Amino acid sequence: MMHNPLAILHPAVLEGLLAAGHRWFVRQQYPRGMRPSATAAFLISAYRSIGEARAHFEALANDPHRRVYDANDSADRQRLFTAAGQPEGYAIYVALLAKRKWSPDPATGAAIKRYVRAHTNWKPDRKEDLSVTLFIQFGELFLNLKTKQEEIKIPFSDIEKAEPMCYDLSFSASIASVFDYLPELKDMGQLDIHFEPTFHKVAQGYPKWPVVVADGGDIKLKRFEWGVIPNYMKTPEEVKKGRKWMVNARAEKVLDPKAYWNRIRKNRCLVPATGFFEHREIPGWKNKVPYYIHVKDRDLFFIAGLYAWSHFPDPETGEIPGTFTLITREANDVMKRIHNGGDNAGRMPLILPKELEQEWLRPNLSDDGIKDILNYAIPSEDLAYWTVNSVRKAKPDDESVIAETAWADLPAL
Repeated sequence: MMHNPLAILHPAVLEGLLAAGHRWFVRQQYPRGMRPSATAAFLISAYRSIGEARAHFEALANDPHRRVYDANDSADRQRLFTAAGQPEGYAIYVALLAKRKWSPDPATGAAIKRYVRAHTNWKPDRKEDLSVTLFIQFGELFLNLKTKQEEIKIPFSDIEKAEPMCYDLSFSASIASVFDYLPELKDMGQLDIHFEPTFHKVAQGYPKWPVVVADGGDIKLKRFEWGVIPNYMKTPEEVKKGRKWMVNARAEKVLDPKAYWNRIRKNRCLVPATGFFEHREIPGWKNKVPYYIHVKDRDLFFIAGLYAWSHFPDPETGEIPGTFTLITREANDVMKRIHNGGDNAGRMPLILPKELEQEWLRPNLSDDGIKDILNYAIPSEDLAYWTVNSVRKAKPDDESVIAETAWADLPAL
C-alpha cells in the first residue's frame, strides 16, 4: 500500500479554506487514497490565484478526471460540498497533511536510507546529519532531503521503489531449447548466440541473458543485459548508482503515464528461465530460507519483460547494448507464503502461459491487451518449489545450487 499522509476533505475543512480566501479548487485522481471500501479516490487542491490553479490543471494533462472548480459559482460550490460529504464509494482528500508535523514511519525511513545510499555520497546512518521534510506540489508528494552541506528534492515515489523482487534467476537449459518452445524462431543461424547454461545469476551483476523480441515482423533471439539503462541516466556515475533499481518493473507501473516503464511499454520481450529463487522469512530466525521455484511440467518458461537500448556504447566493441527488465506482479497464494518478508513482500515474476507468450510480443497489442496480460497470475498449483542452500554465498555454478536441501525445524508452508 502506498504511503498517504494527506487529510480527508470534510465540510469544516472546506469552510476553513473558503474563509481563508481560497476560491479555485483543482480535482485530480489520487491513487494513494484508495482503500478497500472505495471505487475511486480524488484529491482537491485549493488556490487563491487562478494562475496557480490553471498551472496545476495543465500539469494534469494525462488525468481524464481533472477539473477546476470556482467556489464563486454556486453549482461548483455545491459540488465541492458534495465531495466534502464523502459520497459512498469515493474517498476525497485535500492537499493538506493529516498531521501537523509529518515524520517518516520506520518503513519509509528505511526506504529513504536506501535511496540516499544508492543516489548520494551521504552517510544516512548518522541521523543528526540528515533532515527530511515532505511537501506537496500539484498534488504530488515530494521529499526535501538536506544535510549540512547539500540539499536535494525528489518525488516521494522515488523512495517507494522497493528493492527488486526477482533478482535470482536460473537458465540451466541450452539455447536450442528456446527454439523447441518457440518454433517461430526459424532462423537457426541464431543458435550461435553465446550463452552458457547457468543455475544461478544475480540481477545486480547485470549478466547478459537470452531474450526473445519482435523485430521487423519476425521473432528473434537476442542477448541483452539484465537491468535497463534509461535515457534519463546521463552519466556512467548515474548508471552505477541507479541501475540496480531497474532490474524489475512493477506490473502496476507499466500503464501508469507517470512511470518510465510506460514510455517503453511497446518494447516487450520474453525472458526464458528454468527457475528462480526467493526467500522466506521465519519468525525468530536470523536468516531467511531460500527456495527454488519452477513451473511444473515445463523444462523452460517465459517471464514477461520490457527492454530498452542503452545510450552508452560498449567501451570494447562500440556496439549499443540492449538492456531488459523483468516484470513482477502481486503474488499468488503460494508465492505470498514464500516471499513473505522484506520491503517487497508478496511479489512474483509475471510468468506467462503458452497462449500469452506470443500475444505479449504482438507489435499492435493495445493497452487494454497489455492490461489483460499484466493481470494474469500463474496458479499456485502450477508451481513446484523446494528449499535449497544459501544462494548468497559463492559456490560452483552447477546442479548443486538447485538441489533440494532440508532445513531443520522448518515450519510447514
